[in-house]
Amino acid sequence: MSSLDQTRNGRLPLIGLTCCTKHVLGSDFHAVLDRYVAVVAGFLEAVPILIPVGAGQAQLESLVARLDGVFVTGAPTMLDPSLYGEAGDPAYKYDQQRDVTTQALIPLAIAMGVPVLAICRGIQDMNAAFGGSLHQAIHRVPGRLDHRAPSEVSTRAEKFVPAHTLRCVENTLLETLARECGLDPLAVPVNSLHVQAIKDLGSGLVVEATASDGTIEAVRVGTASTFAYGVQWHAEWEPDETNFNGAVLRTFQNACLTRANRRSGVPTDVR
Repeated sequence: MSSLDQTRNGRLPLIGLTCCTKHVLGSDFHAVLDRYVAVVAGFLEAVPILIPVGAGQAQLESLVARLDGVFVTGAPTMLDPSLYGEAGDPAYKYDQQRDVTTQALIPLAIAMGVPVLAICRGIQDMNAAFGGSLHQAIHRVPGRLDHRAPSEVSTRAEKFVPAHTLRCVENTLLETLARECGLDPLAVPVNSLHVQAIKDLGSGLVVEATASDGTIEAVRVGTASTFAYGVQWHAEWEPDETNFNGAVLRTFQNACLTRANRRSGVPTDVR
């Protein structure tokens, strides 16, 4: 059954996608990787709405009130360490305009009861928004795996191959989804393409899964009234072919459909 059928009102859910700053040919652009737009429009059967960088609080409040979900995207830049009181590394690129937007957007969406899914850099945005900190280079931390993308690959598919496994915490949503997918919840294979990773957990966040080296791979906002999760791997990658990724996205989709129906005054049971 499609999202349009499940909303039963002729209106597809609206899902906001966080933008990044992109400098092209001497001009600044608000940019989102096409893969995220395609997943929202295709797999989630929703209308993707780009959330510009630099939006003010009043603008964000007005926009979020109209949304049925917020998708905090991954990005090639790093979160500015000044957000948690550390100096930056000149080897990495930062996007302070995106940071300003996501740090305001994520707590606002959750407070307004809007479902939130944060991917890769997005989980780092989420952690900082709740007062947490990051390892600036997880591969330099003793005892940790190298979580960066494979260095010598020729295709995108090779870049996103499973790199390590998750250990889902007992009695969590991710444990349930893993079992429903026929997977061992202590050994769920996922891809890995990140440099930064959660160090000190943000206030109110609850760990849902870790990598075998102890790196936090998934969190939820414990006080949220609806779906509010961050995952460190790229769950948007091939959700039609990767059951676990698809299950995560479907759960987010159902929360967005519930909000869309509630805002439209129709029954909220969309399962």
